[in-house]
Amino acid sequence: MNINPLSSLGNLTWTNKNDLVILEFELVAGKDYYLCFDYSKGLHAWFLDQVRQLSSDLSQRLHDYPEEKAFSISRLQGNLIESDDKILLKQNSLYTWYLSIFSQELIQWLKIWFNQFPSHLGLYHAPLQIQKVKFFSPPTTYENLWKEKIETNFCFTFLSPTSFRRNNHHYPLPHPPNLFHSYLRRWNQFSQKVFSQDSFLDWIDKFVIIRRYHLESKKVAGGKKGSVTGFIGSLELYLGHKYQDYPEFTQLYSALCRFAPYCGTGHKTTFGLGHTRLEWVDIYQNNNNSLEEKLSQRIDELVDIFLKKKNGKGGNRTKNICLNYANIIARKELRQSLKDIATELEMPYETVKTYSKRATKILSSSQLT
Repeated sequence: MNINPLSSLGNLTWTNKNDLVILEFELVAGKDYYLCFDYSKGLHAWFLDQVRQLSSDLSQRLHDYPEEKAFSISRLQGNLIESDDKILLKQNSLYTWYLSIFSQELIQWLKIWFNQFPSHLGLYHAPLQIQKVKFFSPPTTYENLWKEKIETNFCFTFLSPTSFRRNNHHYPLPHPPNLFHSYLRRWNQFSQKVFSQDSFLDWIDKFVIIRRYHLESKKVAGGKKGSVTGFIGSLELYLGHKYQDYPEFTQLYSALCRFAPYCGTGHKTTFGLGHTRLEWVDIYQNNNNSLEEKLSQRIDELVDIFLKKKNGKGGNRTKNICLNYANIIARKELRQSLKDIATELEMPYETVKTYSKRATKILSSSQLT
């Protein structure tokens, strides 16, 4: 008997009047599948392809435009096993994936999508059966988030590596102004209430205090842009004395904390980074992080080698080429095919093939000197 995976979502009338929702997908592997470490790019690509099939214009805007995206995704959660320098998904094992939507336009797209819902999540060559979709956080509106009771203490857990961009570098620390700058950017773009960033972030810097934390740094591969150093773990914030003198900012602080699980934290949230919960969770990353970090470290080592061979000449263009060389070689060393590498890095196959030959030649010459 086939069970409708969407049955727990009701009659879908909620799509007519809400702005935000977090959906939890229960996925089953039909057989053993092997994934590369940077598989979250495949989750991102699958979702955008689902959007494209129903609205090519919306998909193009989500993919190409620099504005904030009105969705975030998680990485897979479940029995992820290190095997032969890859991640093994076991046959008949259950995996969980989270999709967060926080704009009325995408909520309306969801309603159409649910009427043509796919049976599988196609993650590269690993189609995962969608057994069930349910609410992780029920549908709501920005107005409801704004009107909820003001709280001064909030706990956050960052389930995947979280980082911010600062002076063209990764900044892997949860400095409160960075946290709330991340949330306010998205709030200002998609809600009907817009606030000045500078004055609010000055208030955050003055009144928001870190009460406790349990964090560690993690370095993961970040696709064709290299590796990302971020933090995972938990954090508790509270408001210091005299915050009551600024009632509107206090209300905004409370609303943005509740908004955080929807929008995620930091950058690359549409690729599974910055996955955020509004609770304290003790997490132990014992799945694939060690090999992920090895991949990231190897990419950094290779970039240094290629840059030295270029004698530091050529500026940003040379750095980008060296980064592409490093990404390709590091993945070849993990026995990924050039075809899979091209798909993962969103590069033409012939370009990857050419870069692979050039990079291999450079490495061979460097070993001889």
